[in-house]
Amino acid sequence: MKFSEDFYWGGAVAANQCEGAWNVDGRGMTRTDVTTGGTVNTPRMVTFIDKDGNKQKLPNHGFKLPEGAHFAVFDDELYPNHDGIDFYHHYKEDIALLKEMGFKMFRLSISWSRIYPTGEEDKPNQAGLDFYRNVFTELRNAGIEPLVSIWHFDTPLALEEKYGDWLDRKYISLYEKYVTTIFNEYKGLVKYWLTFNEINNTVNFIPDDASDEVYQEAYQHLHYQFVASARAVQIGHQIDPENKIGCMICGITYYPLTSDPEDILFNRSKWEKGIFYCGDVQCKGKYPTYAKRLWKEHNVKLDITEQDLEELKKGTVDMYTFSYYMSQAVTTHENDDAVSGNMSFGVRNPYLEYSDWGWALDPKGLRYYLEMIYDRYEKPLMVVENGLGAYDTVEEDGSIHDNYRIEYYRAHIEKMAKAMSTIAKKAGVYGMIGGQTVDVLNEDRPMNIYTINFIYKLKTSALIEASMMTGAILGNATDDDIKKMEQIARNVGLAFQIQDDILDVTSTTEELGKPVLSDEKNHKTTYVTLMGIDDAKKKVEDYSNDALNLLDELNYKNEFLNNLINELINRKK
Repeated sequence: MKFSEDFYWGGAVAANQCEGAWNVDGRGMTRTDVTTGGTVNTPRMVTFIDKDGNKQKLPNHGFKLPEGAHFAVFDDELYPNHDGIDFYHHYKEDIALLKEMGFKMFRLSISWSRIYPTGEEDKPNQAGLDFYRNVFTELRNAGIEPLVSIWHFDTPLALEEKYGDWLDRKYISLYEKYVTTIFNEYKGLVKYWLTFNEINNTVNFIPDDASDEVYQEAYQHLHYQFVASARAVQIGHQIDPENKIGCMICGITYYPLTSDPEDILFNRSKWEKGIFYCGDVQCKGKYPTYAKRLWKEHNVKLDITEQDLEELKKGTVDMYTFSYYMSQAVTTHENDDAVSGNMSFGVRNPYLEYSDWGWALDPKGLRYYLEMIYDRYEKPLMVVENGLGAYDTVEEDGSIHDNYRIEYYRAHIEKMAKAMSTIAKKAGVYGMIGGQTVDVLNEDRPMNIYTINFIYKLKTSALIEASMMTGAILGNATDDDIKKMEQIARNVGLAFQIQDDILDVTSTTEELGKPVLSDEKNHKTTYVTLMGIDDAKKKVEDYSNDALNLLDELNYKNEFLNNLINELINRKK
């Protein structure tokens, strides 16, 4: 597949990572300003003075400020975020380099504390507003589209110390003030926005055996952010209807390590808690049905108002963006072969290679994630973080020969292209859209069997083809086997749709779950109207047998697919 000329190629940074100038021009502090450096094996630490006046530090991941303590910077500690790459003073040179690289988009964040140093000021910090205006103007002049994260782990430290980490409803109104300011200030300069970076991290990396208190705070933290995000979407659209505002999810593809049903269910729970929970609320505007089960598991009682629920409905995001670095295998069985990377933990997947940092190298996982999420939400997708952590060797001339990183990107881009190609073809004019169009154009018109077949192949079979072909490609099937899988899926789709025609005549509303005899009432031509019940049933049988015979020709274990195909075709509703 060839990418379009306007495809957004780019890169990403965060204010707290690159800006430096941590105490310059009125900027207030954030958590990263009191977070020390770390290594692959050494966690970054948050420094503070405890209630007795003693210097202390605790791991950043899962950190909670002890009662009576105050954040503090110590002279004998290294705080890498204080300097970053000094983007604050060198953004012009840096943007020139991005232009030279051919960037079409640059993702960056606004530091909340550079706009409102403590979060509670009545008026914004003009120096902060001016800085970002200059940056966005420079990007525009370079032909680079800015993609702006409104919050990227940079709550003003004064708020965190006063109210806890998003554990007070007051955060919602303070965030509203902040987003209203920047939406107005940068109208016409910024079109693409993200409300919260990797919002799902709050629950995704909580150990399964964590206390109920930890889960209570995490889910409450998330709820306030969901409402704040929904309000931001509404405000952003009111200020500028051209704004496109998205969520941002830490994307991890989860696999069950074994076929044990316990592993399958555990894997499902990882997707629900870690990935779907936040995506469902922000994309669908409501809590999913399984949310109550997740809350009940840890005795979670949330502060949720009816107004909150209305805000969620009104403030669904325009697009789904995510980071992707690796996949993770999970199991309920004892397994000592643990691996980790980027705060992600699991067990070693025997079918994958791993980086020196313990990251699973899994470009197929990216394709799986893209197709899974698009099917779930049908919103524009954007991969806004992807990369490889590695032990780089700096040569004498200062260069780094990182061919391994180039190969990492190449493999992931190839899988992204295949996912886009499959979805586009089977969903477009040569797939579901084309079939639906022909179906609509022929309403109230008599059709022959050839036209009906054409509609069914595009409208119904294409959906099943996309799913089964994707599985075959991800499983490294040969080109011949992929073609066979496409034909199998086509036959299943035809049999499925003809069976639907039959059930409309032979079933009942109670059994089918929808009104029967609707085809006749709508004067719709079907297999039944052209061929009669018996011949239509014979067609279902023929297409089914063709699908199963082709499946038997494949040199794989097919019991599951056999059962699934029979279930689809012989369904009663």
